Amino acid sequence: MDSTQETGDKRQVSISTWRYLAATVVPLLLLFFSIFGVVQYLNSEIRFTENELHGVAAIQTIHDGIIHLQKIRGFSEISARKENADRQKLESLQRQFIANISTPQWQIQSTKFRVENDAAKLLKDANTLFTTPLHAIPLKDRFQQYTQIIEGQRQIIQLIANRAYLILDREFESHYMMDLLVNQLPQLIEFIGRVRGVGSGILASGAVSDEEKIFFRERLTAINLGIENITNAINIKLTAAPQLQNIIKPIIEQANEDVSHFVDVSSALITDGAIQPEAEHYFYAGTKVIGAFQNAYEKIGILLIDHLKERLKSHQKLQLYTIIGALLAAILISYFINSFYRINRAAFKKIEQLSITDPLTKLYNRRHLYRVFPKELLRARREKKSFAFGILDVDHFKRYNDMYGHPEGDLILKRVANILTKVLRRSGDFVFRIGGEEFCFLVTGMNEEATETLLEQVRLRIMALKIEHKGNDVTPFLTVSMGLAYLSEAGEVKIEEIIKCGDDALYKAKDMGRNCWHLDHMATGSHSHSDGASVISINQGRHI
Repeated sequence: MDSTQETGDKRQVSISTWRYLAATVVPLLLLFFSIFGVVQYLNSEIRFTENELHGVAAIQTIHDGIIHLQKIRGFSEISARKENADRQKLESLQRQFIANISTPQWQIQSTKFRVENDAAKLLKDANTLFTTPLHAIPLKDRFQQYTQIIEGQRQIIQLIANRAYLILDREFESHYMMDLLVNQLPQLIEFIGRVRGVGSGILASGAVSDEEKIFFRERLTAINLGIENITNAINIKLTAAPQLQNIIKPIIEQANEDVSHFVDVSSALITDGAIQPEAEHYFYAGTKVIGAFQNAYEKIGILLIDHLKERLKSHQKLQLYTIIGALLAAILISYFINSFYRINRAAFKKIEQLSITDPLTKLYNRRHLYRVFPKELLRARREKKSFAFGILDVDHFKRYNDMYGHPEGDLILKRVANILTKVLRRSGDFVFRIGGEEFCFLVTGMNEEATETLLEQVRLRIMALKIEHKGNDVTPFLTVSMGLAYLSEAGEVKIEEIIKCGDDALYKAKDMGRNCWHLDHMATGSHSHSDGASVISINQGRHI
């Protein structure tokens, strides 16, 4: 008996189960980690773009404040130098500036980018400057203080740009528009604002000092240089982003025309004998130029925000599609693997069934006997039931094959197998073909008398088939001989001993003349029966 067969089968099933789990779990885990990485990347891109949008909104708020403060600086110059100046306009601009940078939205924005302390200090400085009488501070110092506050606001813009990662944007178009909003346009607008403020003061006072002339020339040169730099930068960058050319370039070109005219008018302020405009007219001319660039600033801001929102929407869609695709992929992978597994298991069970089935008689084979025998013996021992192992041999089967041919021999083996399955039909009965013309069977929980009746029933039914067998010495019909090892109560006995006892009982039946059965009681003795006659024999010194 191969005692390792069952262990090997269990190990094979265990390996198959683990392989199925590995084939299911490993791809799903790989898919999960891959999708997790993609989703995390997209999530970081979404957060990055959202941060950029908040940064652009905060910068626009600061920039609007700068525009107001530049106007206030210019009107302060006019009001301080001209007695009949419209100071109500100045006060209105001051109130508007305070209101714009005190909104709850700006408080949230400044806190998000950690510039609330810087903004509060600048607001305090601006409020102090607003409430100080115009003539309490020298004109030059007042202008410089306004300029310092504006520079402080531009520094806040740089801080926000850095903390919103605007300078790290990987797309050329958006990076270019951010550069225009953060650096180039605000700087140019500030240059124009300074010229507007100083020029308005000069016209309001009706005189210009040598120091103011020098300052004026420097600012005009800076404006021209700024215009040239922006134009060159635009031409270079629009070459790499031609889709922006039709949108941004006309705006900048129109602003450049306005600023060129303003520079010409401003140059006349420091030219002897030139016709001078009114201070207010000059201020509004400068405001118009700043407005042109502010218009460019706002349109570029809208383009940038729309571009970032579109990118954000695209990332969010891609993230959603990735998650949905991953779920569908996981479901499909699980479904197909499970389907293949079920098909494989069905095929495996079919192969396993074929591996334990005799192909001719469809009975269990010797391999399955080695698997079932120890289980049934253990069950009988546990339940304290009787246990019987029988061997059946077709009498003179070789002669039958020689006389009638192998096809006929196969046919009678099938008919014998059919008789055995009909007689041994209880759920605990097992029938096997173990080779050639030999069959065996296991019977559990049947008393000795019933077992003898069963053996006799098998012998008589096969005889009743009336299959001709002229090579049979006992009778001209097909007969069988059977030997059975019987345990009234399955105890601690080895399987090999039971098989040997059954085999010995079969040889005793053959020695008795065949067409009979012999029962060896492994505890006390043996019974034999041949053609209805009862024989008492001795087995291992015990009698019945």
